[in-house]
Amino acid sequence: MALAEERLSPRIVRVGSGRTYQTANEIFRSYQEAKVALELGRIMNIRSKTPFFRELGLARILYNHDQQELEEFYWDTIGDLVRYDTEQNGDLIKTLEKFLLNSCDLKAAADALFLHPNTLRYRLKKIEEILEINLNDFDTKLDLMTALKIKHIKKV
Repeated sequence: MALAEERLSPRIVRVGSGRTYQTANEIFRSYQEAKVALELGRIMNIRSKTPFFRELGLARILYNHDQQELEEFYWDTIGDLVRYDTEQNGDLIKTLEKFLLNSCDLKAAADALFLHPNTLRYRLKKIEEILEINLNDFDTKLDLMTALKIKHIKKV
């Protein structure tokens, strides 16, 4: 009976989609892209739809990039904040991530973190001090988002 239940139990099927190409010679490339899309879909917890390689943006570049270089970028960019959180039992990485994921909208990020906006302002100022950055600078925000994306994709 247990064997029958095991064989009849629902199975989870996951798929990924590569890009469409014009020639048969490029089928393998599409297959490789589909494998990457499938893996990134798993890593990024995409469950509601099929992950398409062409829609994965920066994640697809980071996934195939040199691991050591990505780790160095991560530590160069937010390593001081990671160390601070570890030493002080802090939560500033989470604060930074929620702030950036909410398009740097103070109210939305404060709500997502269940914080008063003034508490969030204090934490963001502390993050700027620790990392010696300006969170109003576009390139800085891009670097921070990239570092956080590396953290999730490469499990740094």
